[in-house]
Amino acid sequence: MTQVELTNTTENHNKYWKAEILPGRRVRCTWGRIGSVGGEKEFRFDDDLGPRRFLKQKYTEKLRKGYVESAGPSRKADAVATVLGGLIKKVKTQPAEKADGRIFFFYTDDVMADFQNRYDGTHDRLSQVFDQLVPVVLDRIGKTARTWRWSRYAGCSCPCSPGFIVKNLSVDVYVDLASK
Repeated sequence: MTQVELTNTTENHNKYWKAEILPGRRVRCTWGRIGSVGGEKEFRFDDDLGPRRFLKQKYTEKLRKGYVESAGPSRKADAVATVLGGLIKKVKTQPAEKADGRIFFFYTDDVMADFQNRYDGTHDRLSQVFDQLVPVVLDRIGKTARTWRWSRYAGCSCPCSPGFIVKNLSVDVYVDLASK
């Protein structure tokens, strides 16, 4: 066992835990809510058997807590990505203006356009939906990223240009969405 992926969806937990043995007697664990980037921690061991003992112990512990083995990305996540991916009408990139790249979402129909200039927290609620679109957008432009965060101030110092700030992304991405 060199890599394990477990999920716990009982009682609305909706959590994942992953661990993999890395070169140099290390184990990287990642965890969090399904669909989120989550937390990450790396463990180092003094002997060659340390990583396997640790992985076996944690694996058994997680199974006792109700986690089950995952065969990879869930069908539900794939279905969500397919549906949300259908909202994307156009993706444009340009070199990043700041150290980390940005992903901005724009709406191309009347229903979504009502949300464009709202300052009542609507953008923060929409960010939860858009967060699921970030991996789809990154895949479309041939980029990968592990870390991104929502900010109402992604473009400037006022909340008029909310978007995702993506760590180590060398481009800014402009995504046109439509609900039809």
